[in-house]
Amino acid sequence: MIEILLVFAMFGVLGAVMLSLNRLLGPHRPGAVTIQYPEARKQVPSRHRSLHRLLTRPDGRPRCVACMLCLTVCPSECISIEADEDPDPEIQKTPIRFEIDLSRCCFCGFCVEACPEDAIRMDTGILEWGRLGRDDLRIELWPGPGRKI
Repeated sequence: MIEILLVFAMFGVLGAVMLSLNRLLGPHRPGAVTIQYPEARKQVPSRHRSLHRLLTRPDGRPRCVACMLCLTVCPSECISIEADEDPDPEIQKTPIRFEIDLSRCCFCGFCVEACPEDAIRMDTGILEWGRLGRDDLRIELWPGPGRKI
C-alpha cells in the first residue's frame, strides 16, 4: 500500500518538474514592450483620471458655484475653497480661490461625481506633475479676481 502511494507521489513530482521545464524551455511569448518615454508617449485611456481642471462659463467665470459638495465628499480632504457672493443673482456664490493639494489627493474622482454643475473634471491628460517640494503640489484651479489665469 505504501509502495503505491510512493509511486503516485513520484509521478506527481515528476509531472511538476516536466511542467516547469516545458515553461522554461518551451515557446516564448514576445517580451515586454519598452516605451522610450520622453520621446514616445503611451496613449492615455479616455477614462484615465489625471490632473484636475475647473471649467469656465462662456463669459470666462468659473462654472463652480462654491456649493462645497466636492469639499465635503473628498475622502482625503485635499480641496480648499474660499467663496464669495457673485454679482449675478442666479448664481449666488462663486469661488475666490479653489485649491487642491496633490500630495494628499488619491485621485478617486468623487469630487467630479459630486459636482452638480459639472465644474470640475480630471481629464487634462497631464501625467507629469512631480515637483521638488511639498508646497509646490498645492495647485490653484481658480486664482480669483485680480490674478492672472
